[in-house]
Amino acid sequence: MTKGKTISAHVAETTVAKIDQLAKLENRSRSQMTGAVVELGGDLPYEALIRI
Repeated sequence: MTKGKTISAHVAETTVAKIDQLAKLENRSRSQMTGAVVELGGDLPYEALIRI
């Protein structure tokens, strides 16, 4: 994995709990799982993002 930049975001406690649950299932850290989710979101088409 290439070295990236650290970002910060404020999310609801329920979102943190979901990320932690997924990270545990995938045997990954919270940071790794959050990074994967952010990258996936960045790859979504505009039409998908306007529904969020």
